[in-house]
Amino acid sequence: FWFIVNEKEDLINIAKTLNHCFNQNYCGLFVIKTALNGGKIEFKPILKPEIPIKQVRNNNTPAKQIQKEYWDRYFEICDELQSEMQINPAPQHYQYIPIGKKGVQIMQTVNTKDKYIATELFINNDKDIFKKLMERKTEIEEKLGFLDWQALEGKKSSRIRQTLNYDISDASQIDNAIKDHIKMAEDFRETFKKYL
Repeated sequence: FWFIVNEKEDLINIAKTLNHCFNQNYCGLFVIKTALNGGKIEFKPILKPEIPIKQVRNNNTPAKQIQKEYWDRYFEICDELQSEMQINPAPQHYQYIPIGKKGVQIMQTVNTKDKYIATELFINNDKDIFKKLMERKTEIEEKLGFLDWQALEGKKSSRIRQTLNYDISDASQIDNAIKDHIKMAEDFRETFKKYL
């Protein structure tokens, strides 16, 4: 809150500029003119911030429901297999699994539109790790099979990915897809930890 006595245009413009800068952080500056009127202080609002309404993601779409069902079943099968590739089920297309190396994790993804599941080694903010792994590409692919090496030029992150064709909206494919998904993640962890 900024209390002023005079409505100077320069002050209001400064407050508007500050509000524009604060806008992304969901905070802002209120400018209030104050005046003494016979022993009583009067307040008159001059400017208030325009705080954007945060968009709420709709988790009730058919794709989000399929994703949630998939991750719920993944959680159950992972427990049955006593695998360390466990996740927290949520209505989203991805799940992160830590592997004990800062900035590197396994990401499990599903795609209901293009009908595939994927496991990837996600490398955050360290292109050197990606380059070192790329130098061992042939050796790594001998163990894991063909991989999609994505340097993601212009971005801080990079990834190495493997996909399998599965339609997770088809209930008859779910259990096999999940078992293969877990196996891919386990193979990724076992293979890549030797090079990290």
